[in-house]
Amino acid sequence: MDELNNNDNQDENNTFNITIVVIYNVSPNLTEEHIKEIFSEYGKIKDVYIAINEDTKAKKDYAFIEFENREDAEQAELYMNGGQIDGLIIKVEILKQENCIGIQKKKQII
Repeated sequence: MDELNNNDNQDENNTFNITIVVIYNVSPNLTEEHIKEIFSEYGKIKDVYIAINEDTKAKKDYAFIEFENREDAEQAELYMNGGQIDGLIIKVEILKQENCIGIQKKKQII
């Protein structure tokens, strides 16, 4: 029973440590530098990654921002979700734990 509780605590602690937000409905006109400039208002950014279609090399309509700390990611989600960039209304949310590992692996390949 204690082992199960420890796993629950680990998952909860990992969730609170996630500092990556995902932005949906990103304009193809935006660059990683544009996104960094806009979102740096909410804290220090470690990395920005716009998803790319592997076959066509075209930008997809979502991007990831890794902040240095969780509080900054939460502020970005709070203030930018539902906001407008380049004429498009965006959705911003903190990445779910189960998706973080796949993102890191994909970035290493590119």
